[in-house]
Amino acid sequence: QEQKEKAEFIQRFSSGMTPFIQQKLIQSRIPVSHMKGVFIKAIPLKVFFPSPGDRHRQAVGTYSVESSRITLAAGVKVHTPIHEIGHHAFHTIFKDHYSDFWHVYEAARKTGKGFPSEYSKKNEYEFFAECYLAFVTNPEILQKKNKPMAELLEKIW
Repeated sequence: QEQKEKAEFIQRFSSGMTPFIQQKLIQSRIPVSHMKGVFIKAIPLKVFFPSPGDRHRQAVGTYSVESSRITLAAGVKVHTPIHEIGHHAFHTIFKDHYSDFWHVYEAARKTGKGFPSEYSKKNEYEFFAECYLAFVTNPEILQKKNKPMAELLEKIW
């Protein structure tokens, strides 16, 4: 039932994604509730500039808090939409657990340990999205790198 609901959601609220990416999202462990309220659009560019005035920062995926819109560059790997859905989930599903999350993030920041990727060191939002990505794609890795974050995601999931 959950996969059918996810498939219907992705059909209605996404545009331009390849069937392969759509199928991977449907098969993923992401609950449909984490996707509710978001619109996903793939654009026919390899990279794009998320901010009109910022020509230095290229992206393959972005999430807008204001519009709940995910924009993806053409040909992205499935990790990019999962990461961006993580941003959406952070601002919707997980917002009531921010203080618990902040304690985990601060511990990682202070010790320099517990980051699932180099990119997750950028700020708390990227930390969450990268932890979310690890939790969806390879929870054992997150469990090894940051057990408190894995447990927090499991609790809230």
